[in-house]
Amino acid sequence: LEKVLIETDLEPSLLQMRRTTGKGRTLIWIFSILGTILSIIIAVGTFRRIRTRTIELEMLTSNLEKAKKRTEKQTLEMTQILDVAASGIRVVDTNYIVRRVNKKFLGMANLTKGEVVGRKCFDVFSGSLCHTPNCPLVSVSETLRPISSQVDKTNINGTVIPCVCTAAPFLDTNGKLLGIVEDFRDITELLETEKEKEVLQSRLVQAQKLEAVGKLAAGIAHEINTPTQYIESNIDFLSDAFNDISDLLAHYKILLENTKKGSVTSEQID
Repeated sequence: LEKVLIETDLEPSLLQMRRTTGKGRTLIWIFSILGTILSIIIAVGTFRRIRTRTIELEMLTSNLEKAKKRTEKQTLEMTQILDVAASGIRVVDTNYIVRRVNKKFLGMANLTKGEVVGRKCFDVFSGSLCHTPNCPLVSVSETLRPISSQVDKTNINGTVIPCVCTAAPFLDTNGKLLGIVEDFRDITELLETEKEKEVLQSRLVQAQKLEAVGKLAAGIAHEINTPTQYIESNIDFLSDAFNDISDLLAHYKILLENTKKGSVTSEQID
């Protein structure tokens, strides 16, 4: 093309424009390549960051899964431990919401887990201390110390269950109060045993009193019987003596009458 331009004796400016246009295309091609390389570099960097972030997320997800399994295992172990407890146990947060219970508590309240968890504590197992300053949650919140008291609780059927309630603070790792853990020990049988013991003790006291009265009566009878026996013995002696004297007097009377008649014999005198 340059030869044609020269041979045709075109104006030098046209040739210059042609050369300039070729250089521009070269620059555009170079810049295009540089842009492509830069895009590749940016894409590679982005991919590496995405890959790194993906690995981090995978590790985080794995750690979360492991933590979840550990938590589920610990929860299962705690549930099994609570379920074998002889007392009814429940966990109540600072808003009076029941968060956890064991089987014994469900049996005492006569409710299912779904009917208890998430509800107010005083709605599912109310007692004489509810809505008073002596409420276990109020008392523990003020002192952060365990408390114990005897209280009558009422289940869903209206059955009153005498219990010894022990409440302890439930804290997080920073010592912040999350709620309380309540332990309810049913003392119905204990109270019945104490009543039976009182009845037996009362009967024993009565028996002891009757025994004392019996001993007193026996003593009095002995004291009365001794002089009576003495008198009875003397009466027998006097009776025998009186009979002998009566026979003797009768004999003397006969002897006296015969003496007056002059017909006394030696046999009568003897």
